[in-house]
Amino acid sequence: MSTQLHLDTTLCPYSYNQHTGLTDVETGGVGIITDLRTHLLALSWTEPSTNLFRCPADHMGRWLDILATRISATTIEFRLRNHLGQTIFTRRILIDGGGTSVNFYCGKFYVIVESLRATAELVQAFIPEPMLHWDEEYPWVVYGTAYRTTADANDGNGDDISDLYGFENVSLIQVGRLISSSRIPSNEVITRFMESGSMICDDAIIANGVINSTSFDRPIAGRRWHTYVIDSSIAFSTDKPIPVPGGSATFRTIGLAVIAGDGTRLAVRKSG
Repeated sequence: MSTQLHLDTTLCPYSYNQHTGLTDVETGGVGIITDLRTHLLALSWTEPSTNLFRCPADHMGRWLDILATRISATTIEFRLRNHLGQTIFTRRILIDGGGTSVNFYCGKFYVIVESLRATAELVQAFIPEPMLHWDEEYPWVVYGTAYRTTADANDGNGDDISDLYGFENVSLIQVGRLISSSRIPSNEVITRFMESGSMICDDAIIANGVINSTSFDRPIAGRRWHTYVIDSSIAFSTDKPIPVPGGSATFRTIGLAVIAGDGTRLAVRKSG
């Protein structure tokens, strides 16, 4: 397990918190932006300008920044950029005016905000852990998405676990990028399994480019920090212990739809 650098809390410290009963995305210094500021600055992020949060540079000098903007009491917009100044996305999530719980999963190189509506809405942004420098040919690697467009519509580009925007050389594309799986569909590549009770989990590996259905030719970009792919039988918001170097940690299933025909969800480190 010494090669599981994506679980190393020294390389990538992390935090989790839930804000309950949120009725305005940000008002009077209370809300999503304030919570993000608290979490991210404690993880060595900076705030170069108001509500613009920038993560530390990784070993290749890459970083991301994310700008949070209150659109209305129930709507917040995020713009994600990489260190080359390329905009990855500008998208939104909603809360309910009657009160919504919001989860914050934050790390040195990633951020996830999960609005627990009847159908959860997430924004996510991250630089992958490089997996023994497999990503050195891909200096632009920053990925992310959010549930809605700037017109507040669910266009299907931010609601399942494979929906991620990212640059491929000079082109911005949105494709299914998650290639680990708890079973082997026709266009996926398995890496390894681990057992935790009845649960099967696997590394959340990210690859560049579009899947070729007859060959596995997508270059690997790395693993998602503190994240596993798990079987879709594990309900949303379920906490599960998973072995990590030095012991065990608790991972929580986040509210993204499964990949069609695949049957996998994502679990993100909550504690331990």
